[in-house]
Amino acid sequence: MKTLHNNYCNSKQGYLPLFLSDCLDLLDPVLTFDRLMGGIDLNKYLTDIPEYTTGRLRYNPVNMLKTVLFGFMTSGYCSLRELEDNCKVNIRFMYLMDHQTPSYRTFGYFINEILQDKIENIFNDINHAIFNDEHVDLQHLYIDGSKFEANANKYTWVWKKATEKFRYKLYEKITVEIEEINKEIAWSEVQISTNSEYVPDYLNEIIDQLMLLWDLDISTFVYGSGKRKSKEQRHYEHLTGFCQKLQEYIEKIDELVDEGVNKYIVEKEYAEFISLLKMYVNSKEPETEEIHLIYTNGESILLDKNKDIITIANNSFNAKYLSDITFSSNDFALNALLSLLPKKINVHLITKKDEFIDTLCLIFEEKVYMCTDCNICRTYKIINSAK
Repeated sequence: MKTLHNNYCNSKQGYLPLFLSDCLDLLDPVLTFDRLMGGIDLNKYLTDIPEYTTGRLRYNPVNMLKTVLFGFMTSGYCSLRELEDNCKVNIRFMYLMDHQTPSYRTFGYFINEILQDKIENIFNDINHAIFNDEHVDLQHLYIDGSKFEANANKYTWVWKKATEKFRYKLYEKITVEIEEINKEIAWSEVQISTNSEYVPDYLNEIIDQLMLLWDLDISTFVYGSGKRKSKEQRHYEHLTGFCQKLQEYIEKIDELVDEGVNKYIVEKEYAEFISLLKMYVNSKEPETEEIHLIYTNGESILLDKNKDIITIANNSFNAKYLSDITFSSNDFALNALLSLLPKKINVHLITKKDEFIDTLCLIFEEKVYMCTDCNICRTYKIINSAK
């Protein structure tokens, strides 16, 4: 008699290696990230956590901070639920959390209650660590000086207001037209709904329904002087004209929205550029005690502490230009200041300041001092008035 044996073997058995780091490539970004974070004292960004002798063990706050930073590093934006899910299924997050799986509520509590410092300060420390440990060359600053004309111009929002104004006037005209049509088709017990706003599809639907109700034939419409149009034809032409005009307004508003988005992107990139330059300035020791910047008619002249003009010909700065466009004196002045890194910048305003001076103040902050009535200012004002 044949004996049947049940197979209790489980094909999904445990296997080596037991360490997640052995499953990752040597050049995996999470290993580089973890090594870099190991050189930074992350505890200083955390509040003092009380010790409890009862209850389940607390999640390692340093590991949670690493996980949060890595999540935002890889995704740009990472929701709390995405962090929770990644800790369960993503080997990189499992490595950082050491197989622990905090819930999204735990991550939310950690960010709001345990994390005490601003993310910008953590970002600065990370960059300092990169500069110091990874031997990043900070002696040369590369700036792309390409200039692009923005799509948005100073008239954009004027046109937006005009478009919005006439669009709502068009809505009123459409409502009046529909009310007149409702009076004329009252015999059919059909009523067209009026709204505060309209879209082209709704008007097209009304036109189709009226053509069926009135049995209209476009080929019978009359045009030209001496020809009398029927009420139905006039209503048809009014509605089609409104529909076409409404479509033009929608296209114009879409265009304005695109321009607004482009403007926002440009402003955001400018803010990121300023932030990067500020970080560069704050990460370096000053190399020059004092520099004078003469600003007249949108042009810059640099003087050293001895009041001698700093020329581009000498090797006073190491910035390299990666563009084939012509640079202004302000472009050269900014690059020179970023290379010389003075402790103090005396800005002598011979004429009124503009965006360039505002940019200098954003980058160098408290190192910039404004002057309008010193010996240098008076001398260059005389020179400027003599031109």
